[in-house]
Amino acid sequence: MNLGCTTEAGSNAPVTLTKSETEPWWSVDIGYEADIDLVKVHHRKDGTESSISNYTVRVGNFQNPKNNPACPGFHSSSQNVTCKLRGRYVGIVLHRTDALSLCEVEAFTAINPTWKRIPVTKATQSSTGVSGDVGPEKASDGLYNCDKEGFTTHT
Repeated sequence: MNLGCTTEAGSNAPVTLTKSETEPWWSVDIGYEADIDLVKVHHRKDGTESSISNYTVRVGNFQNPKNNPACPGFHSSSQNVTCKLRGRYVGIVLHRTDALSLCEVEAFTAINPTWKRIPVTKATQSSTGVSGDVGPEKASDGLYNCDKEGFTTHT
């Protein structure tokens, strides 16, 4: 599942961005329950990488990821998160008061001996704060090479 930012070097890429709020979140509905073994979180590459620190990846059957079990650990910046949880929704929760900005989120299931990317149905986020083409689907649109001045989705 490729959850939002791939462009060629030097071009813009869409990202999500929420309002500044307490524990903002982003979530994607993959349309069915699946075993999620790995989640790749891609953040913007425009000098704001530290803004994604202290987040959890959550998987379960609730659209609001705060209600779903967390994959092990608190995370910072772009990284691969080993998960081993089952659910219909994959989400990110930022554990502080701030805006949440994501470039792309990808969820994978292990099919020996390879990984299979899970397709996306619909993305949502905790709030919308900026007008224009900045919806939550930008973090699940298959574009993940976020560089400077990327388009954003705002919650």
